[in-house]
Amino acid sequence: MGGDPLTTQRLHIASGWRGRGLVIVLVLVLLPFLRPIQLAAAPTVTLQAQIFLASNRPEVAPDPRLTGLIAQLRKAIPYSSFQLLSAPGGRTEVGKVWRTELPGGEVQRGRVLELTPMAIDRAAIQIQARVVQAKIVQGKSVSERLVDTTLKLQSGGLPVVIGGPAYQNGVLVIVISASAP
Repeated sequence: MGGDPLTTQRLHIASGWRGRGLVIVLVLVLLPFLRPIQLAAAPTVTLQAQIFLASNRPEVAPDPRLTGLIAQLRKAIPYSSFQLLSAPGGRTEVGKVWRTELPGGEVQRGRVLELTPMAIDRAAIQIQARVVQAKIVQGKSVSERLVDTTLKLQSGGLPVVIGGPAYQNGVLVIVISASAP
């Protein structure tokens, strides 16, 4: 009754291959009916950041297109002069960081605005906004967060104003707007 050990081993190996063969045949038969699974892409957000230098120095003639925005900034922020330094914009997916350089800082190209869309709920876009500055500490470059806040903007609605770090004889003011399809 013990049986030949070699025969028993052969039967075990053969039954293992039969199981694998059945799986292979099933996959080949079902393959034409299987569709590739398509994962939905994360929603894309369009971002705009207008970077101003706010100061109390004599006013430089403002861009006529910004007259209304500058009048609003004067009401909200205690500076008399607002000079537009840059107006970068771009697109990024929810959960991904969009970056743009800001002027100033100890290290060249060391001050950065990071905007990360976190969620879109109806027409509201939640954005993590950070101003990060690189510094040299004991010979090593380290990052310091100067601004770290969460914003909630209406898609295509009014912008949000963030008071930023010191720069030259004033401070940076960052006006952020966003839209999502």
